Amino acid sequence: MFNLTIRTFALLIFIGVFSMFILLLDKEAGDPVNLDRTRSAIPEFNLDSLNRDFPVTSQFFSELEKDTIVVMNVWASWCISCAIEHPFLMELESAVNLIGLNYKDDRDDAKNWLLAKGDPYEFSIHDPNGTFALDLGVSGAPETFLIVNNEVVLHYVGIVNQDIWMNYFDPMVQEIFDKK
Repeated sequence: MFNLTIRTFALLIFIGVFSMFILLLDKEAGDPVNLDRTRSAIPEFNLDSLNRDFPVTSQFFSELEKDTIVVMNVWASWCISCAIEHPFLMELESAVNLIGLNYKDDRDDAKNWLLAKGDPYEFSIHDPNGTFALDLGVSGAPETFLIVNNEVVLHYVGIVNQDIWMNYFDPMVQEIFDKK
């Protein structure tokens, strides 16, 4: 009898702790703490596109026409959250200049992943060692950057979905268009 009570108590404690963990994870997914609006210049980098069809350098961003808005999404084939985010990016591709930053990934795995799921990106920068991502302040994948005039104007850590886009990215995009 005493043994059963201890097991029941231990099980209830476990369920409570597990429930709190799940609630915290869910809260973090859309929490503005994941948002950084500190403006910072694009760091210097020199990498290849995922398909090796051209080199990509920091000069790419500095040569864009003034007030061109670029959304750069950090992704990887090994990233489970990226697979969850991907259908929204497929919807978003025609509305924005969407560039991928393939983070710490095997080139062939990444190319196969895009072939299987669809490729929403104009192109992807291949960052196999994560050096460019690290310089940007990336802590993992997925993360998404809004870039204007060679500056990161918004950085979101986590899955971007319709709600996140409408609450954080779209107002910033509208603000930029209103200034034109």
